[in-house]
Amino acid sequence: MASHRLPLAVTGPVKIAQFSDRNFALLWVPDHLRLCRKHSTDVQLHITLAQTAKPIAAGRKCKMDEESGRGAESLVDHVTCPDNVTMMEAWEYFCPSGVPVLKAIGIDHIWIPPASKGGYSGSEGYDTYDLYDLGEFHQKWTTKTKYGSKDELKELMQTCCDNSMGVYFDVVLGHKGAADATERIQAVKVDGNNRLQDISEPFDIDAWTDFKFEGRNNKYSSMKYNASHFNGVDWDQRTETFAIYRLADKQWADDCDKDLGSHDYLLCSNVDLNNAEVRHDLKDWIQWLNHELPQLTGLRIDAFRHMSQGFMKEYLSFIDEVLGRKNWFVVGEYWTSKLDVLLDCIARLDDRMSLFDFPLHENFVQASHKKDADLRILFDGTLAQAKPANAVTFVTNHDTQKRGYVNGTISDETLADNFIPTAYALTLLQEGVGYPMVFWGDLFGTCGPPGTTTPVTCWGQLPRLILVRKLYAYGKQTSYFDKPFCIGFTRIGHPSKSLGAGLAVIATKSDHMAVKRMYVGIQHAGEMWSDILGWTPGCVSIDKAGYGTFWVTGNTVAVWVKYNADGRDRLDGLDL
Repeated sequence: MASHRLPLAVTGPVKIAQFSDRNFALLWVPDHLRLCRKHSTDVQLHITLAQTAKPIAAGRKCKMDEESGRGAESLVDHVTCPDNVTMMEAWEYFCPSGVPVLKAIGIDHIWIPPASKGGYSGSEGYDTYDLYDLGEFHQKWTTKTKYGSKDELKELMQTCCDNSMGVYFDVVLGHKGAADATERIQAVKVDGNNRLQDISEPFDIDAWTDFKFEGRNNKYSSMKYNASHFNGVDWDQRTETFAIYRLADKQWADDCDKDLGSHDYLLCSNVDLNNAEVRHDLKDWIQWLNHELPQLTGLRIDAFRHMSQGFMKEYLSFIDEVLGRKNWFVVGEYWTSKLDVLLDCIARLDDRMSLFDFPLHENFVQASHKKDADLRILFDGTLAQAKPANAVTFVTNHDTQKRGYVNGTISDETLADNFIPTAYALTLLQEGVGYPMVFWGDLFGTCGPPGTTTPVTCWGQLPRLILVRKLYAYGKQTSYFDKPFCIGFTRIGHPSKSLGAGLAVIATKSDHMAVKRMYVGIQHAGEMWSDILGWTPGCVSIDKAGYGTFWVTGNTVAVWVKYNADGRDRLDGLDL
């Protein structure tokens, strides 16, 4: 029978900042994210339990504990211990003075939206018109992109470099949008559910495939795109008919995703990556980009599922051998929940490329809406478990974020709000489960047309989780994935990080408080730990054997750290 004395938690107000301006130089991040030191109050708790959970014994460790992923350390070697690193998807661009603030909470790399000119002034960049126009030329009724000018982009790049923050460039190589004119070509209609099945004889269509780039006037490149550089379109201007058309003298790539027969075609004018002129132009462009933005540290490949893997292997080899950028981190968007397909793709590219872990995201979404979800199997069938060194984990991104409520309900395809803190704790704080990414909108909220504005997630506590990763998520992990409704794990810490402070995480889907006795290391005996999120009250005393009895309030997560650990004042002082 358990007995508890739980004092009230000591918490402070959380201020939520919202932003509306999307330009490089005008978003207001730094004025709203402040680091300050608050008065701390010591709270103690004494708890006794007759029944406690048992750790997973040596030899029974979860598969996801067996390898270290990018950004995590294995802690076999106590001499060297690299810092944990975290990526942020900066779906909104922000002013350069905000970079030190993001760095201070533990962000090391940012993935910026497509910086190349899209089809109109408000384009988010995924209908890329001209790769060489980074907001420099008056094309498509605008000079700046939605996010700013080329000069503002360069200013951001330099500021990131000065603050040791990497930048990943979001590149759209597989299609082009907003052609300047149509061309009369021969095409065939294909079955939308089986792109290898023609459903018409070749006939004339007027396709938007003529790209002149007149506003750039041959600066940087004289290459123009025409019908010979594409293999598919989705609009016949002649009959004003929407369908999927394959150019009669072309074939779909046979080494992209096999869903729908061939998933080569996605949208707009589909670039033929088997065309020699196209391949040469894209290599010229990446060489030019490397020269224009020398601070770049990597690429995010948009819609990689719809691209030739043979081309990408050749492209990565060019980046490594010709550009000398073997240090560039490259991650692809391969949107499928089929783990075997993701693993096969990584193997074809000789492990040079990482992929976003869509199977894990799907597991999170399903568990968030299922009352009796089994938390022990969240990482089953995921890239983070099977290939952590090539997995980029995420909780939400610009495609999966909730864009508003419909009749007061949330779509099952969207992660439920109350599960987001647990998902972030599991991806940010565990050992060897991939390279975690956090989403701009989860940190700061998003603004847009009525019905699309979203608030910050994790009730404003996500910056603390990111900083906990940087300060304390080191050392051997002991996993307590022993109850379907409640899981936990501990990290013992590393002597070179925050004076060896560790952490303990416990999460539950139950509506009631859950408790676990967990080992944190005998070096922590006598310490008092408290929940850095402030949702679970009290303190835990670590006994002489290195165990503590940790608890969590219903349907949430708690992250326990020594109440006066090195760096704890930074955590307790974070205020959004």
